[in-house]
Amino acid sequence: MATPTIQAWNKPGHMTSAAIAYADLTERNPGVIVKVIEDLKKHAHFESKWVDNLSQVPADDRDLYLFMLAAQWSDDVRKKYPEYDRPR
Repeated sequence: MATPTIQAWNKPGHMTSAAIAYADLTERNPGVIVKVIEDLKKHAHFESKWVDNLSQVPADDRDLYLFMLAAQWSDDVRKKYPEYDRPR
């Protein structure tokens, strides 16, 4: 019996992992979060893709959501460039 490929690492999976990492870093090393958020705001997709999504999120949750959006970046790249979406 053949089984289909399992898609565990997709947008929801990456975003969930990012939320867990964000919560852990916020508790254990909040300075890292500040630096990562600063860097993400310089990312090429910040203005073109992420800002519109962030405007729909309550202000207190925007850093968390930015962290989660960045975690799905690889999924976005695979969609735009299907040649990177090959099983290894």
